[in-house]
Amino acid sequence: MQRKILSMAHEKGWKLPGGKINMAKVNGWCMKYGVPVHKPFNDYTVAELPALVTQFEKMYAKHLNAI
Repeated sequence: MQRKILSMAHEKGWKLPGGKINMAKVNGWCMKYGVPVHKPFNDYTVAELPALVTQFEKMYAKHLNAI
């Protein structure tokens, strides 16, 4: 589930100049928009990840529709 979020973040362009994922941006998004808890990406438990994936997919779909 984490890979799916990181893949969408990569496609969205949340990358550093070297091509790696900008984890600060991913963590910032999780802290601001993560429901029901607001914590860094790697602190989400297996039980909490499905809700985060669904939420990230909705945000990513809005990004695709805007293109």
